[in-house]
Amino acid sequence: MQKLYKPRTRVGRYYVILFTLPKWQYLTIALLVLSLVLILVTGSASYPLLLNALLVFFYTRVYSVFYKETVLYKVKRSLGLALAILVYSSLLLLFTNNTLLIITSSAALTIVVLLGLDGTSPLRYIVAVLPQVTTITIVG
Repeated sequence: MQKLYKPRTRVGRYYVILFTLPKWQYLTIALLVLSLVLILVTGSASYPLLLNALLVFFYTRVYSVFYKETVLYKVKRSLGLALAILVYSSLLLLFTNNTLLIITSSAALTIVVLLGLDGTSPLRYIVAVLPQVTTITIVG
């Protein structure tokens, strides 16, 4: 597929800042702690948000296996994106209990990160919204 837009030229100077994430072990601990706090505070309302974050991690890992040129080839970057999605969703949960709205709006964050860093193509749009579509399908 031909790229419609190649963002690496502008993102290049910010590359170091964007990916100075801590080790994947720390990100995993942060993700687990936030998940536990979310379950304790909101109960069953947090299940779709946790499923969404898990699916974002899973689909970005599968994407990185099949597309070798992605910047998400490191586990910590996929974990960082999943953690960002969970934090974003948790903050939205404070304002609304509409999980469908929260899951749908988290697709925008996934699209911005994935397409902003890897460039645009029809396949990447599908990969970016697949976690949210799967979550909405499962949750119903």
